[in-house]
Amino acid sequence: MMAIRAITPSQKDQGPVSPEVSVIIPTWKGAAFIGATIESILRSTYPIAEVVVVDDGSPDDTAGAVARYGSTVRLLRIANSGTTAARAAGIAATGTTWLAFCDHDDIWQPDHLARLMCLATEQNVSFAFSNFVHAHSGVLAPRSHFSCDPRGFWEKPGREVGDGLFVADAPLLPDVLAYQAIYPSCSIVSRAFYERLGGLNAAFGRNVSEDLEFTLRCVREAPSGIDTHPTVHITRHGTNYSGDWVRGLAGSIEILKFAAANHGLPATWLAMINHQIVQRSVEGIDHAFLACRFEEFRQFARDVPLAEMSWKTKFKVIVASLPPPAARSLSALLTGAAQRR
Repeated sequence: MMAIRAITPSQKDQGPVSPEVSVIIPTWKGAAFIGATIESILRSTYPIAEVVVVDDGSPDDTAGAVARYGSTVRLLRIANSGTTAARAAGIAATGTTWLAFCDHDDIWQPDHLARLMCLATEQNVSFAFSNFVHAHSGVLAPRSHFSCDPRGFWEKPGREVGDGLFVADAPLLPDVLAYQAIYPSCSIVSRAFYERLGGLNAAFGRNVSEDLEFTLRCVREAPSGIDTHPTVHITRHGTNYSGDWVRGLAGSIEILKFAAANHGLPATWLAMINHQIVQRSVEGIDHAFLACRFEEFRQFARDVPLAEMSWKTKFKVIVASLPPPAARSLSALLTGAAQRR
């Protein structure tokens, strides 16, 4: 079994130099959350070369909240450009061999980075990620994200290398398409790998699912490192940009279409992506209909072949084509009847 070693700065001076890691935190309107996030990162048992917060044109006092940490945390301020552009600006401002990411409202456990860097250094992976637990208003979910996958492939996706750590020797793209379990706050990447893949695509910076495009490029290669221990708390609250499920589905579909057209994928993976586009569009139809968001409903419906629509979906398409007042009234009536059953 491979041991997880907590490496301190003094230990660095006594033995082989640990790879340097920069932590990049993109933020927008993060004043209320970012202090707890920074403090969790500063408690890391793995030495961090630099913590860089990129303020994406926040209208609140995010800068003041970061300034309390003095020279311990570096603050960059950019014009509002979206999360991906902010994350890319932070990467460009650093020079370390490894990059770690955290959103401004998520919380690392002290051993999070040490465990992932153990995979990086001892298993020679260029990309690694951990399991996580959702936290709603400070209350942790009873199950980790990986354990919610009904097939359980996140428990043993490859070969176990010790203490809940795995190495996937085959590309994880098919698995990630079926169950997206990789969040920026849980992942690390080597700079060399990041640059070879072409870096982040800022065109998706305002897409709710912006991280998916780069993730798909990462998991089309192997090996990947996976920590099945939940070492991050992913916060959910009323101001989450990603909290709109309809927008999230629409965003992921946009990225899947982009990947199909631009990532040079083999036919087998293209078929999987096209299948996911249809599945997510059907799910989007149901959520948009429930919320009476008929313009988005119609956009989802365009991506579902008529032959693959159930009779219920076809009926919803008919209702959504009615004048808005009639469509809203009939949708509310049908939704209420279904909920009373």
